Amino acid sequence: MPNFGGQRAGLSTLSFLKNDMDPRVFGMAGAGSALVGNAFSASNNPAGLAGLKTNSIGISNLFLGASMNQSFIGYNHKLKNNATVSVSVNSLNAGNMEVRTEFQPNGTGEYYFVNNTAFGVSYALKLSEMFALGATAALVYENMAGYKNMALSTDLGFLYTTDFKRLQFAVCLKNFGGNSSLNSSSEVPVTYNRQGLSLEQHTLPTVFELGISMLAWSKDKHSITGSIELNHPNDNAENIRLGAEYKFAELFTARLGYMFSVKGQRLPSAGIAIKIHKAKKMDFHYGIHPSGTFGGRQIIGLSTDLNSKPKSKS
Repeated sequence: MPNFGGQRAGLSTLSFLKNDMDPRVFGMAGAGSALVGNAFSASNNPAGLAGLKTNSIGISNLFLGASMNQSFIGYNHKLKNNATVSVSVNSLNAGNMEVRTEFQPNGTGEYYFVNNTAFGVSYALKLSEMFALGATAALVYENMAGYKNMALSTDLGFLYTTDFKRLQFAVCLKNFGGNSSLNSSSEVPVTYNRQGLSLEQHTLPTVFELGISMLAWSKDKHSITGSIELNHPNDNAENIRLGAEYKFAELFTARLGYMFSVKGQRLPSAGIAIKIHKAKKMDFHYGIHPSGTFGGRQIIGLSTDLNSKPKSKS
């Protein structure tokens, strides 16, 4: 596919907000905005939270390579008026890194670290049996070698469900907000052969998503769900993502996905889920997305319901 918009790559900041922290969506190559909601929906499409039946919690960790990890935890509380509230934390940590200079390339003995964290609050409401909407407001904090940054981010999601084979349509706007810039309480250091550092402002990695999902096949305890999504990011080319999920009796799930027009992602993603506690609906998730450049990313996750009886309607 033509790479229209690829020249915009790298123009936004806080790119960790674009990483898929839902293991289900990760295994399906990011084609998840139109999927039925789960414990990780606050990181995907907040409108999916409205479909939850009980309180739930989702925990995941994404291994990015080079000692970098990104973790997510979300708690979802089901209300009696067809609404759900959720609080979540999404944090990337690069670990300790050595300070290196032109004259001390092996390190100065000092260390610095990078930490990006988003604290989110979500609200989702089911307006009818077919239509749901949701929104997330997040405070994003960045700390990089003494430089700090704070920004506000908003996600808006809509989900429309039909009575034909669980066909669902979704529209989602993620990471919408103003420009942000690193700043420091001390003067910007001037090092050898440099005029100083320019701390420019950059936009958040806003993404507009259109998605469709459907129960493509079902027989006895077997089912296959397909999903397709069009992504329009403000810092890269438009891309299409395809995903499929095979489920056996709510006990085992296998996932597969592929990204079109995404540089560096020429191999498909895959994932599995295994139910480890039937009564509490506790599932273990694993996903992998190999890459020919960095070796690939992996994710693990755990999701569970916190109460066995669904919340009754008012």
